[in-house]
Amino acid sequence: MYIVFVGASSNHHCRIPENANITEAWREASIPTHTVNGELQYSKCSRYSLDEITKLSTLNSSPVEVNLTNIPQEGCVNGWAYDQSTFYSTIITEAFCPSWELFCVAYFCLGFSQISLTLSAFVLGTEVLSGTLRVLFSTLSSFLSYCTGYMLLPAIAFGLRHWRTLLLALSGLNILQLVPLWW
Repeated sequence: MYIVFVGASSNHHCRIPENANITEAWREASIPTHTVNGELQYSKCSRYSLDEITKLSTLNSSPVEVNLTNIPQEGCVNGWAYDQSTFYSTIITEAFCPSWELFCVAYFCLGFSQISLTLSAFVLGTEVLSGTLRVLFSTLSSFLSYCTGYMLLPAIAFGLRHWRTLLLALSGLNILQLVPLWW
Protein backbone atom coordinates (compact mmCIF):
# COMPACT_ATOMS: atom_id res chain seq x y z
CA MET A 1 0.00 0.00 0.00
CA TYR A 2 2.96 2.32 0.47
CA ILE A 3 3.24 2.70 -3.31
CA VAL A 4 0.29 5.12 -3.04
CA PHE A 5 2.54 7.49 -1.10
CA VAL A 6 5.89 6.67 -2.70
CA GLY A 7 4.74 6.60 -6.32
CA ALA A 8 2.30 9.48 -6.23
CA SER A 9 2.31 11.84 -9.18
CA SER A 10 2.68 15.49 -8.21
CA ASN A 11 1.34 18.40 -10.22
CA HIS A 12 4.05 19.54 -12.59
CA HIS A 13 4.86 21.78 -15.53
CA CYS A 14 7.88 22.48 -17.72
CA ARG A 15 10.78 24.01 -15.84
CA ILE A 16 12.10 27.37 -16.98
CA PRO A 17 15.84 27.64 -16.23
CA GLU A 18 16.71 30.08 -13.46
CA ASN A 19 19.42 31.64 -15.62
CA ALA A 20 17.02 32.39 -18.49
CA ASN A 21 17.29 36.05 -19.46
CA ILE A 22 13.57 36.88 -19.22
CA THR A 23 11.47 39.09 -16.99
CA GLU A 24 9.27 37.66 -14.25
CA ALA A 25 6.14 38.47 -16.26
CA TRP A 26 7.46 36.46 -19.21
CA ARG A 27 8.53 33.65 -16.88
CA GLU A 28 4.94 33.36 -15.67
CA ALA A 29 3.55 33.54 -19.23
CA SER A 30 6.05 31.10 -20.79
CA ILE A 31 3.96 28.02 -20.02
CA PRO A 32 0.63 27.56 -21.86
CA THR A 33 -2.45 27.36 -19.67
CA HIS A 34 -5.79 25.65 -20.12
CA THR A 35 -8.95 25.39 -18.04
CA VAL A 36 -9.80 22.12 -16.27
CA ASN A 37 -13.00 21.98 -14.20
CA GLY A 38 -13.09 25.75 -14.03
CA GLU A 39 -9.48 26.06 -12.81
CA LEU A 40 -6.62 27.50 -14.83
CA GLN A 41 -3.75 24.97 -15.01
CA TYR A 42 -0.31 24.98 -16.59
CA SER A 43 0.38 22.62 -19.46
CA LYS A 44 2.29 19.58 -18.18
CA CYS A 45 4.18 18.68 -21.33
CA SER A 46 4.93 21.83 -23.30
CA ARG A 47 6.05 25.42 -23.02
CA TYR A 48 6.39 28.31 -25.41
CA SER A 49 9.71 28.39 -27.26
CA LEU A 50 12.24 29.83 -24.83
CA ASP A 51 14.18 31.48 -27.67
CA GLU A 52 11.06 33.35 -28.80
CA ILE A 53 10.16 34.31 -25.22
CA THR A 54 13.72 35.61 -24.67
CA LYS A 55 13.53 37.72 -27.84
CA LEU A 56 10.20 39.23 -26.78
CA SER A 57 11.47 39.86 -23.26
CA THR A 58 14.58 41.70 -24.48
CA LEU A 59 12.34 43.94 -26.63
CA ASN A 60 10.71 45.10 -23.37
CA SER A 61 7.29 43.94 -24.51
CA SER A 62 4.70 42.66 -22.07
CA PRO A 63 2.98 39.24 -22.36
CA VAL A 64 -0.35 41.09 -22.41
CA GLU A 65 0.66 42.89 -25.63
CA VAL A 66 1.55 39.68 -27.50
CA ASN A 67 -0.74 37.00 -28.92
CA LEU A 68 0.85 33.98 -27.20
CA THR A 69 -0.91 31.46 -29.44
CA ASN A 70 1.35 32.56 -32.33
CA ILE A 71 4.49 31.55 -30.43
CA PRO A 72 5.65 28.01 -31.27
CA GLN A 73 5.63 25.46 -28.47
CA GLU A 74 8.35 22.99 -27.48
CA GLY A 75 8.60 20.06 -25.10
CA CYS A 76 10.04 20.19 -21.61
CA VAL A 77 13.67 20.52 -22.69
CA ASN A 78 14.92 21.51 -19.22
CA GLY A 79 12.89 18.99 -17.24
CA TRP A 80 9.91 19.63 -14.99
CA ALA A 81 9.07 21.70 -11.93
CA TYR A 82 7.02 19.79 -9.35
CA ASP A 83 4.51 20.97 -6.79
CA GLN A 84 6.00 20.13 -3.38
CA SER A 85 3.06 21.14 -1.20
CA THR A 86 1.90 17.54 -0.64
CA PHE A 87 5.07 15.48 -1.14
CA TYR A 88 8.62 16.75 -0.92
CA SER A 89 9.60 14.21 -3.55
CA THR A 90 8.40 10.91 -4.98
CA ILE A 91 9.90 8.18 -7.12
CA ILE A 92 8.36 9.87 -10.13
CA THR A 93 9.96 13.23 -9.38
CA GLU A 94 13.42 11.76 -8.91
CA ALA A 95 13.33 8.72 -11.21
CA PHE A 96 14.71 6.25 -8.67
CA CYS A 97 15.01 3.51 -11.26
CA PRO A 98 16.26 4.38 -14.73
CA SER A 99 13.56 2.25 -16.39
CA TRP A 100 10.05 1.01 -15.68
CA GLU A 101 11.18 -2.59 -16.12
CA LEU A 102 13.87 -2.24 -13.43
CA PHE A 103 11.36 -0.66 -11.05
CA CYS A 104 8.96 -3.59 -11.61
CA VAL A 105 11.73 -6.13 -10.93
CA ALA A 106 12.77 -4.30 -7.74
CA TYR A 107 9.16 -4.05 -6.59
CA PHE A 108 8.64 -7.78 -7.26
CA CYS A 109 11.74 -8.67 -5.23
CA LEU A 110 10.53 -6.51 -2.36
CA GLY A 111 7.14 -8.22 -2.33
CA PHE A 112 8.70 -11.67 -2.67
CA SER A 113 11.04 -11.14 0.29
CA GLN A 114 8.35 -9.48 2.40
CA ILE A 115 5.97 -12.43 2.25
CA SER A 116 8.75 -14.92 3.00
CA LEU A 117 9.82 -12.95 6.10
CA THR A 118 6.24 -12.72 7.30
CA LEU A 119 5.51 -16.41 6.77
CA SER A 120 8.74 -17.60 8.38
CA ALA A 121 8.12 -15.41 11.47
CA PHE A 122 4.54 -16.72 11.67
CA VAL A 123 5.57 -20.38 11.37
CA LEU A 124 8.40 -19.98 13.88
CA GLY A 125 6.06 -18.30 16.37
CA THR A 126 3.36 -20.96 16.08
CA GLU A 127 5.86 -23.81 16.45
CA VAL A 128 7.67 -22.40 19.48
CA LEU A 129 4.61 -21.35 21.49
CA SER A 130 2.14 -23.74 23.07
CA GLY A 131 -1.60 -23.93 23.65
CA THR A 132 -3.43 -20.68 24.22
CA LEU A 133 -0.37 -18.56 23.45
CA ARG A 134 -0.22 -20.13 19.99
CA VAL A 135 -3.80 -19.13 19.24
CA LEU A 136 -3.24 -15.65 20.61
CA PHE A 137 0.00 -15.26 18.65
CA SER A 138 -1.45 -16.51 15.36
CA THR A 139 -4.43 -14.18 15.68
CA LEU A 140 -2.78 -11.03 16.97
CA SER A 141 0.67 -11.12 15.42
CA SER A 142 -0.21 -11.72 11.82
CA PHE A 143 -3.58 -10.13 11.28
CA LEU A 144 -3.51 -7.34 13.84
CA SER A 145 -0.05 -6.24 12.72
CA TYR A 146 -1.25 -5.80 9.13
CA CYS A 147 -4.28 -3.79 10.28
CA THR A 148 -2.19 -1.62 12.59
CA GLY A 149 0.41 -1.09 9.88
CA TYR A 150 -2.16 0.00 7.34
CA MET A 151 -3.72 2.38 9.86
CA LEU A 152 -0.35 3.91 10.78
CA LEU A 153 0.96 4.20 7.21
CA PRO A 154 -0.85 7.46 6.33
CA ALA A 155 0.41 9.10 9.54
CA ILE A 156 3.98 7.93 8.89
CA ALA A 157 3.81 9.08 5.26
CA PHE A 158 2.45 12.45 6.38
CA GLY A 159 5.35 12.86 8.81
CA LEU A 160 8.04 11.65 6.40
CA ARG A 161 7.31 13.49 3.16
CA HIS A 162 10.44 12.34 1.35
CA TRP A 163 9.94 8.98 -0.34
CA ARG A 164 13.43 7.68 0.48
CA THR A 165 12.96 8.37 4.19
CA LEU A 166 9.56 6.68 4.06
CA LEU A 167 11.01 3.57 2.43
CA LEU A 168 13.88 3.45 4.94
CA ALA A 169 11.47 3.71 7.86
CA LEU A 170 9.18 1.00 6.48
CA SER A 171 12.06 -1.30 5.52
CA GLY A 172 13.76 -0.78 8.86
CA LEU A 173 10.75 -2.25 10.61
CA ASN A 174 11.31 -5.51 8.70
CA ILE A 175 14.67 -5.97 10.42
CA LEU A 176 12.72 -6.75 13.59
CA GLN A 177 11.42 -9.87 11.84
CA LEU A 178 14.98 -11.16 11.50
CA VAL A 179 15.52 -11.20 15.29
CA PRO A 180 13.68 -14.53 15.93
CA LEU A 181 15.82 -16.24 13.29
CA TRP A 182 18.87 -16.04 15.58
CA TRP A 183 17.32 -18.51 18.03
